[in-house]
Amino acid sequence: MQNDCLSTPPSDPRRDLMVLLADVSRLTRTYVDTRARRIGTTRTQWALLKRLSMHPGLTQAELAEILEIQPISLARLVDRLVAQGLVRRSPHPTDRRANCVFITKAGEVAMHAFEPLAMEITEDLFVGIDPAEVDVAVRVMVRCKANIKEKTAEHRLAGGEVETVDDVR
Repeated sequence: MQNDCLSTPPSDPRRDLMVLLADVSRLTRTYVDTRARRIGTTRTQWALLKRLSMHPGLTQAELAEILEIQPISLARLVDRLVAQGLVRRSPHPTDRRANCVFITKAGEVAMHAFEPLAMEITEDLFVGIDPAEVDVAVRVMVRCKANIKEKTAEHRLAGGEVETVDDVR
């Protein structure tokens, strides 16, 4: 006779994948933080410069949301990067309360200096994984991201409150 209280529930591979995604995300952030510190930067500084190189002129509020940090923390980060000459602030053209942030030439040079490390980290993370498997994983993650955005929009329409990161990501 089997004791149902002690039996393990059947595994759902989708839930297993969600747990793995959270683990991989956390481990990747820690690994990138460690590697970035060795070249005198932080993962957040690196991410901010990368976002600005792709989307110049984002407001500080947009950057805070994209980077998932508090606006005051973003303001301090931008202050440090302005002092280093890596970014510059400009008044928003239509909103007197907002500043737009732009990467400078020195910031672009710094971004290019990070590229070898970015390639090295990518190689470290994907060692032993076939490019075809990566293609499948990308398609799955793109679909999951679209599903989350769709469900978030539905929830908001229904009057719920859900926090999300802007589509600039």
